[in-house]
Amino acid sequence: MGRRGIKPLPGSIRAARGTDQRNKHLINRNEPQPKAGHPECPVHLDGIARAEWYETCEQLDQMNVLTVADRSVIELYCVTYAAWRASLEGCKKGTTIMLASGSEAKNPAQTVRETAGGQMKQQLAELGLTPSSRTGIKANGPPKTNPFAILKATS
Repeated sequence: MGRRGIKPLPGSIRAARGTDQRNKHLINRNEPQPKAGHPECPVHLDGIARAEWYETCEQLDQMNVLTVADRSVIELYCVTYAAWRASLEGCKKGTTIMLASGSEAKNPAQTVRETAGGQMKQQLAELGLTPSSRTGIKANGPPKTNPFAILKATS
């Protein structure tokens, strides 16, 4: 059976929050540190999923948190996103459909939309792409752009 309760925080998040100093016994000194960089886009992704792959990787890169170890979770998110987008078309027909027997039933596209939406929310949080999940992220380096660079150039 899997682990229950709150997920343990990565050491980088503990350090960024300052809780590593108060709870030194919780620090994992052997925590793996994935290599920063761009993971390769899976060849089987097409259309919407591939476009979302590049958009998501760009966002994570701009936040300086993209690592090659993120490939699978980004892939999973992109496939789920593509399914969610496809379900939106089916939902245009309404929340119910008429069965051959003459009775109404919930539109299957509605179920896909709801399920995929919930999964996307979890996956986005894992990637640090929701407002609340970003609060505890420590980036791999300085921001990509320096907002004060223009001030240095003029002085």
